[in-house]
Amino acid sequence: MFVVTTAENMGDMALCQEWIGDLGRDTFQYAFVLCGNMAPYIDDGDVRFLFESDTDIRTTILAAARSFGPEAIIFASNSFWTIPGQKGAQFGTFPPELHLAGIPLLSFDPFELSFETTVRQTGARACFPAVPASVWALRYMSLSSTETNARHFCSREVFSLARQTAGPEVLKKWGADPNRKTLVFAVSKNRHDFIERYYPEYFAHLSRLFSTPPATEAQFLVVCADPIAAFAQLPNVVQIPQVPFGEFLSIVASSDLYLADSLISCIVHAFHLAVPALLLAIGEKSRPLATDGFMGANFFPCRVFPYGFVEICEVLEERFGVSGCYEEVEMLDAVDFAAALQRKLFDSDGLSGLKQRCLQWKSDRMKLPGPRETLDAVLASPPLPGSGSHNVESIGE
Repeated sequence: MFVVTTAENMGDMALCQEWIGDLGRDTFQYAFVLCGNMAPYIDDGDVRFLFESDTDIRTTILAAARSFGPEAIIFASNSFWTIPGQKGAQFGTFPPELHLAGIPLLSFDPFELSFETTVRQTGARACFPAVPASVWALRYMSLSSTETNARHFCSREVFSLARQTAGPEVLKKWGADPNRKTLVFAVSKNRHDFIERYYPEYFAHLSRLFSTPPATEAQFLVVCADPIAAFAQLPNVVQIPQVPFGEFLSIVASSDLYLADSLISCIVHAFHLAVPALLLAIGEKSRPLATDGFMGANFFPCRVFPYGFVEICEVLEERFGVSGCYEEVEMLDAVDFAAALQRKLFDSDGLSGLKQRCLQWKSDRMKLPGPRETLDAVLASPPLPGSGSHNVESIGE
């Protein structure tokens, strides 16, 4: 049974779909506890239990566990609750009462560590806690850990299927030209809405980058829940709505380059598909360019726009081994952006080095257990300290 802790982040839902793709549907049944607006993205055959804003999440999750009787509960992801107005959904808090379910609790663990940061736009302090020691931490970026509750895995099936279905027909389905160099740019709804609120000129800045040679010789597939007005008149931009995970992967696999403005995002899916990435970042050398742009006088270095996260990204880059799978470009510097596109898309062998590094990154992870082996190992293990008994009959006691 998957518990989706967000109302808007498709990356968490994607991890669930990765596991279902590997586990299959012949011997497994699935249930989801999630918000109503996320329900359209799960299979019609999956059991669904919907959060209601005035009902505490603990009540809903435990009632779902009593009804469905799962062998395991998997959180997607951790305690990163982003469900506005939902009773009991407090960011950074993992409900300890859920251990009363008497079955192993697992959680996808995207950061693999805890850290705190200040949201510059609001001044609020945000704490991203580690997965509790009483919960199995499912890690899919690094290769090994010292924590006893960590289990590393690599999904296979969804990426294999995406590579099989990728090609010109995928591009033509969305009105793109299969003969043009193609970049895919995905924007989650929560980041889109945050950017529109605090940096309303940001997408207009990107539109200028996309409409300056050699970008005009390429095409940009922009995947976002809502159309981005600044891109509406660009002939080389194809706007694609939020699509099911498998279809999104096929779009990525059909592209030459994954364009990202966040190192902590679906960028990893591109690496799995041997599609290199171009990361739009902001470094100190761009400070003189910021005054007249969308940042104004509020300049700050950034590797996850618009939050910053420069220091944590340095730690995660080393931990996850993604160096060499992407190239970083200054998003405020139009000349730097144009030069990077020229090198990577239009010069001979421009992508070969990055592609080889992506293939090696994936090859290293293919040595890890898949979801089935990981789940079997957890179910066969003694309960983690503080987790309670693995006894389905104890649910609700």
